[in-house]
Amino acid sequence: KKNNLVTKKIILSGTDDEGLVYSITNYLSKKKINIQNLNTEIVQAPITGTDLFKMEAIVDIPLNISIDLLISDINNLQDKLGVDIELVNI
Repeated sequence: KKNNLVTKKIILSGTDDEGLVYSITNYLSKKKINIQNLNTEIVQAPITGTDLFKMEAIVDIPLNISIDLLISDINNLQDKLGVDIELVNI
């Protein structure tokens, strides 16, 4: 924790659709969550070989934001976007 922030990693994976990065970054911006680092790549799915979109972001979350609420919001975004999103400790 530094300056009243907690740093976590967001991992997104799923079908490559337009607007995925925008949807996540727009949500984070509205919550005043700073993105330290963001990487994206297209990888081959292990069994089918189809293209999968992967995004990893290192974010600084203000301590006044409830992690439980953040996880709930992420679960809603995950359902809306049809992808898997994890919030993990680093």
